[in-house]
Amino acid sequence: MSTVTAAIRPTTAAATLSLDGQARALNEADRLFFGDRRVRAIAQYELYDAPEVADDDIYNTGLRLGDGTLKPAWGAYRMPLVVSRISAREVEVFGQVRPAKASTRVALLAGRRGAEPKRIADPLTNRAGYFRIRVKRGGAAALRYRFTWPSPDGETTFASREATAGRPIRYRERP
Repeated sequence: MSTVTAAIRPTTAAATLSLDGQARALNEADRLFFGDRRVRAIAQYELYDAPEVADDDIYNTGLRLGDGTLKPAWGAYRMPLVVSRISAREVEVFGQVRPAKASTRVALLAGRRGAEPKRIADPLTNRAGYFRIRVKRGGAAALRYRFTWPSPDGETTFASREATAGRPIRYRERP
């Protein structure tokens, strides 16, 4: 068995990611690896960001800031969500419920910017908590999506980050 290590690392200071950008990139990596039979497992590195040091090039990938504050990546790692545009009327919605211990149902919500999202589907996850569905409806690519999942004990409802449709996630060919 071979090991693949991947990191989303900017090459210059100008290419750094915002906190929301880190959450989106983390989810896009999950979607990319989900479709790759060569990938058997993924892990998050690091949990906490390293302290910033003057004149030192630190690239932080933590789910928490150095002081322990949760970053948007925390929730994105727990409940990944990626929406890929197929056409103006069709999108693929990929998600995962990492806390789930078995197949479960999630509530998929969608709406226009500034409007209250409406429940549009109740996809069933596989045993690992993944789901992937196509949504076909007028203006599907212009909507904002998220999903929720009630914990089995009923005490907590987890929610994914909000996502909009982007290009389908694929490996980029090297020149």
